[in-house]
Amino acid sequence: MNRRSAAAAALAAGALFALWSPARAAPDAPVDLSGVEVAADLAVRLTVALAGDMTEQTYITSAPSMLNCGGAQFRFQQGEARSCWVWTRRKKPVLLAAQSNGRYGLDWKVSWTGCEPIDSGAVCRLTPEAETLVSATISRLR
Repeated sequence: MNRRSAAAAALAAGALFALWSPARAAPDAPVDLSGVEVAADLAVRLTVALAGDMTEQTYITSAPSMLNCGGAQFRFQQGEARSCWVWTRRKKPVLLAAQSNGRYGLDWKVSWTGCEPIDSGAVCRLTPEAETLVSATISRLR
């Protein structure tokens, strides 16, 4: 097996570093790493703080991260703002959707902080690159 095929096999097997070792280089020889690219698709923590006029039917859900935040689970948490979190992929788009009793825009609305509101405001979009906090404040309109 030559060096190139050995490197390809090592990378295919999931090795991060293949076929280079300090023992092979001269002690003070410079090492050119300009052609080396290290890539990672790491998870980041997305925290959602939910506040305002909440009921047991008030939730924040997400796609694709599978967050289901709110409702009856908050009966055990004290305070004006309640939070939950989920691990999601770094640099991958996430949609957060607010749900509550009644009709959005007529009976209630949501104010988002930390993401971009879309779809008349009931949904927001973000692409987390690091640990991220999003706040959603529910307001009753009638």
